[in-house]
Formats: sequence, C-alpha cells, structure tokens
Amino acid sequence: MTIGVDEILNIQRKCKESSRYCSAFTLHFSDANQLQKLTKSENTKKYDIVSVVPKSFTAFQLACACKDIDLISFDASEHPIFMNRKTYNLAVANSIYFEVPYAPAIADSGKRRTTIQVAHAYHTYGKSKNIILSSGPLLGLFSSSEVHMHSC
Repeated sequence: MTIGVDEILNIQRKCKESSRYCSAFTLHFSDANQLQKLTKSENTKKYDIVSVVPKSFTAFQLACACKDIDLISFDASEHPIFMNRKTYNLAVANSIYFEVPYAPAIADSGKRRTTIQVAHAYHTYGKSKNIILSSGPLLGLFSSSEVHMHSC
C-alpha cells in the first residue's frame, strides 16, 4: 500500500492546524515539602505541562500520587529509582505520563544503561502505558518541533 502525496499533505495540514505551543516547567525534588510548594503555587498553574524528576523512591511515590503534575521523568546521570507496579499504576490512574529522554542515552554508555533500565521497568510494571519518548528538555525547554510531534 502506498500513500499519495495528497494524503501526506493533508496529514501535514491537519497537524499544523491542531498544534500549539506549550509551556513546560520541571522540578527536581527529593522531599514532600518541595512537591507541596509546587502544587500550591499559583505560578505553576500558568504552565501547560508540569514535570517532576524525583530524586528518591519516596519522592517517586509522592509524584505518582499527585494529581497536579503531568509528567514524571528521570535523570539518567543518577542511579535509577526502582519502582513497583502499585505506584506505576497509581500514576497511570492519575493521568500522569512517564518521560523517557533518549538524548542522554546517545551521549554516554552509562546513561544509556540507565535509560534502558528505566524503560524496561516501565514496560515490566505497566506494559508501557502512559510513556512519552522525548529528547528531553534542553535548558528546561522543549523544542517547538518536539511539541508539534507530541500534539499530532
């Protein structure tokens, strides 16, 4: 089966019409007070995407239970946080997505190992539900083409 040029142009037109720019905020945190400040702040409500990077298992559990965040990511330069099926499914029930940034995996073999471990854990515990594969934030910002790709 081949796709005609007209069909490709139609798909591109639909993506351009439906895409919009999103503002994102990422918080690296390790204790409950930081997450509580994030959820109570009026400033974070101005962002379209609120993302967190938990630094401990307790922080990961709190993030999975929080209904005010959109994304949970991880720092590939650190040891991965081991999760369990219960916390993963709690996050999915709260409509939280898990981000797997691939850019660190390209840069370094140790980060590649961490990225693969985390991605494998996401698949093992939740059958890859609510997973977003991205290049990761660059200086805290997502590129416009990446936001465009997520919106199509």
